[in-house]
Amino acid sequence: MNDAANVRSLDAVRDFRVAIAKFREQAAHALAAVDIEIARTLDWLGHDQLKYWKAEIRRREDRVNEAKMDLHRAQLCKNAAGETPACTDQKVALAKAKARLGEAEEKLEKVRQWLQIIEHEVTEYKGPAQQLANTVDTSLPRALALIDRKLVSLEEYLNTAAPEIAALARAGDPGPEIAVSSAPSDSPGAKIPQDDNSAVPASRIPNPESRL
Repeated sequence: MNDAANVRSLDAVRDFRVAIAKFREQAAHALAAVDIEIARTLDWLGHDQLKYWKAEIRRREDRVNEAKMDLHRAQLCKNAAGETPACTDQKVALAKAKARLGEAEEKLEKVRQWLQIIEHEVTEYKGPAQQLANTVDTSLPRALALIDRKLVSLEEYLNTAAPEIAALARAGDPGPEIAVSSAPSDSPGAKIPQDDNSAVPASRIPNPESRL
């Protein structure tokens, strides 16, 4: 197997190395930013929002209890005619307090649902993200180190070969010729030698008189 590389430009190799290094830096920053955002979201949902709506439910439960007590006290009071008042304001306040309590309970349930969804999505994300992180932290540094070694080797080769080529040019030596294979002598494209040394020996030529 031929492992030789046809390198025509060291600048192209250097540009390729710069591109890999830039990608590694950007990928590392992106992974770090995503990790920070995941942690922030999980903390906001799992801590801040859960804590807030649990406290809000307790506060609104207290408000419902207060509205019930207000309604009860209003119903105990009789008017001048000895009738139980309608207590419309107290009933409306109680209904509003119950609605707000129901809203808080729904919010808490939504927070728990979203927390489960996000935790599941984070678990799905962690696998590919870890593979990319391994590439960024291990594979790409190895690739950059390999390119650096190859660049040093190529530069050393060019620095060594350049004086030799210049010396050959000053001596008028065009250097070694490239060997090119010719067609076989028995092939249709073979050329017939034209020099005298390639003629058929006389001893091999039939004598017409010998046939008489």
